[in-house]
Amino acid sequence: MDPDGRDVNPSNMGLKPEIRQKMNSLKNLENAAKNIKISQKSNNIDLKLSHTSNYCWARASVIREELERMGYDVDGYTVVNYPLKYEAKQKVKNGELEPTEIPVNDGKNRFGYHVGVTVKIDGELYVVDPFYDEHSPGLSKQEDWINAQYGTNSNYQKKDSKYDHLDAFYKFHNSDSRKAYEDSVKELEKLSD
Repeated sequence: MDPDGRDVNPSNMGLKPEIRQKMNSLKNLENAAKNIKISQKSNNIDLKLSHTSNYCWARASVIREELERMGYDVDGYTVVNYPLKYEAKQKVKNGELEPTEIPVNDGKNRFGYHVGVTVKIDGELYVVDPFYDEHSPGLSKQEDWINAQYGTNSNYQKKDSKYDHLDAFYKFHNSDSRKAYEDSVKELEKLSD
């Protein structure tokens, strides 16, 4: 800032104020996501990131609470059915495995579902998820996050109406986010390190 309060950051010079504001909002959200990932905490709650096989729903609820408290426009959750587990994603990236060849009920290579917190910035949707990618800050565009869950950019998604508990998850978490948060904290606190 110069003495008159104008932004003189060379990377922001010449940008319209609304573009500059979006860039700053996105950078702040990226920093918040990175802080959650690095500290492995949200709202001072240990997210138990060592438990990779479950509890994404609890983490998402706790992270949502923090992001809402910080003033972000949280737009609920993004949920994918049957995403690949980390090891399977690596095999897909290495060309050893094709995601469409893995049955949806293959518990060795797929989770039943995965959840991340959706945040809207200037009409665009982003997902905050500390498990998104080991090299990312824990923030991505929603479309990129969905594609990453399958280890490819093919946008392959197997939908299954049998996942009624996802509907229950949505109804519960979106209708009473405070209760969902409290229940999630209790579940995470039960886990050992």
